[in-house]
Amino acid sequence: RIWFARQQEVRSFMEAHVIDVPDVLRQLIATLDDASAPADDVASALLDLEDLLGDVDMARDFHTLGGWGTLVRISTGRDPRGVGGAGRAAALRCAGAAVRNVGEFRPWAAEAVVTDDGGVADAVGAALGALASRNARVRDAAVFALGSLVRYNDV
Repeated sequence: RIWFARQQEVRSFMEAHVIDVPDVLRQLIATLDDASAPADDVASALLDLEDLLGDVDMARDFHTLGGWGTLVRISTGRDPRGVGGAGRAAALRCAGAAVRNVGEFRPWAAEAVVTDDGGVADAVGAALGALASRNARVRDAAVFALGSLVRYNDV
């Protein structure tokens, strides 16, 4: 009887405290994709993502859920919401965190994405373009992203 009571306590605790990772990722992607989202909300979502995308399974889920294209679009620096250098740098760091040291993710570096202005970009091109930024944080993030995107990558 004590064992059953303890199992119910554990089950209740788990239901109250375990997050639904795909749901969290969907919410973050929705914020990033929302053209009317305030720049502060986008920046906050990017900071949360940077921590999450270091996990291989979360990075894979993020890509599967369609978030990769959003990161690339923001990384180009042509985001219409005006997230600025801080947002661009955060998106570049997220891209680098997602792909580093995972061979399965290397092809993401060259995935073509339609940008908000109708152009086409990929993560490597976005990072290369960021190297010319006047913002030192953007340049630093670009170096990190490029290191992650091209390391051992023959795509």
